[in-house]
Amino acid sequence: MNLSKQTIPALTIALLFAASAAIAQNPRFEELDGDGDGYISKTEARALPCLSDAFDQIDKQSEKGLSRSEYGSAVQQHCSKSGGESDWPQS
Repeated sequence: MNLSKQTIPALTIALLFAASAAIAQNPRFEELDGDGDGYISKTEARALPCLSDAFDQIDKQSEKGLSRSEYGSAVQQHCSKSGGESDWPQS
């Protein structure tokens, strides 16, 4: 494969935009953990409808709320949509 000097920067920029879009699709854990206790409560989860809808089935092991790892798994399983849509309100 022979890439020109102009193609490599263009591909790099395209990859950066794609990565940014994937990251921005759903909020970071810290954005939902409003009280900073290290868990996302049922009340805090209301900001992300896909998470709120499945909260009870996700948080079976803890009364504190979703841990960081539970949140990551839950977002992947319950909040990933085709077409780049997200339940996270855009500002």
